[in-house]
Amino acid sequence: MLRKVGKYLFGSLFTLSLIFLISVHSFAQFTEYNNLKRIVTKIIEPSVESKLNYTIVLRMCEYQEKIEFYIENIGNVSVTCDSIKQAGQEKFLALFTDVIFDKLYSKEYTCDFIGCLKEQPLVIVSSYANSFFMSLEVPLMLSTIILAIVYLMLEETNTKRLKGFGYILLVCGVQFFLLYYIKDFFVKQTPILEILNFLFSSMTFYYTLALVFGASLFIVGYILEKKLKA
Repeated sequence: MLRKVGKYLFGSLFTLSLIFLISVHSFAQFTEYNNLKRIVTKIIEPSVESKLNYTIVLRMCEYQEKIEFYIENIGNVSVTCDSIKQAGQEKFLALFTDVIFDKLYSKEYTCDFIGCLKEQPLVIVSSYANSFFMSLEVPLMLSTIILAIVYLMLEETNTKRLKGFGYILLVCGVQFFLLYYIKDFFVKQTPILEILNFLFSSMTFYYTLALVFGASLFIVGYILEKKLKA
């Protein structure tokens, strides 16, 4: 009875730990500078375009050395007139969106990450978020390995170990692909959908691996079990 409860408990914990590990690793990739920059600049570009006019900005540069403006939750942002002239009209918007993103990404936070998420959700697009997710990877990897070992030790036979481990990996893979295919029905906002698509694409490899490996282990375990009973 205790073994059965232990198998269920550690099997569930291993499943959750594996899902958290893959999710945290994907968020660590998502919050890397280059990945976030590509997504965030694309999202903020229409807003910047509606507020800034190249000709007007050039006229302002005749009387000042830099263009300064304030953005709520980010702070003061400044762009030198020399860099505006150098960028030209073609790269004008890209220059401003890059500067805004750099300010956003490098912003310093004094609160802990979870607390910041509640009060300042823009913390998710910062180097602080990237450091937070990266700091969780090793502890989660160790806990996943330990839970997997304990779970396998609780199974009585090798065939049950193969089937049980395979089943857990299958569950992880199936739940991911279900979410992957239904997300478009629930999320209609383009910016959020773009972020989700990036996150899901970064997780797809790991969950595909879990699905294939899990199915293989389960089938091998099932075949071996049948042969031993024959």
